[in-house]
Amino acid sequence: MIVLSHGENIYPEAIEEKINAFQHVVESLVRERDNRLEALVYLDYELIDAETRGKDQARQREHIAGILTEIKKQVNQQLPPYGQLAQASEHREPFTKTATHKIKRYLYTSSACSDMNGKKGERR
Repeated sequence: MIVLSHGENIYPEAIEEKINAFQHVVESLVRERDNRLEALVYLDYELIDAETRGKDQARQREHIAGILTEIKKQVNQQLPPYGQLAQASEHREPFTKTATHKIKRYLYTSSACSDMNGKKGERR
């Protein structure tokens, strides 16, 4: 559970379930960052590669940005204002998981990610 500064309880799993329903999404994680909600999204790169075959890297990046924008837009339409996503960021590798296949959320908190290499959603 995430508690934002306005006191509302946010259950990230409920938002992740909505995000994971998109065909381009393999898995996602919602976290608090600077008192706002951010979704880290690991995409189905095989599907994206098939959709962007023959296009240059810049067009592929635009396609991915469009997917993330659409995910944020559609998910936010289903959420109350206090629980809406401020950002949906690409996470380029599968999330680290426990033996029971649950994402190790503590690895993706704002403080744990402060040593990232400058790209949102990517670990070193």
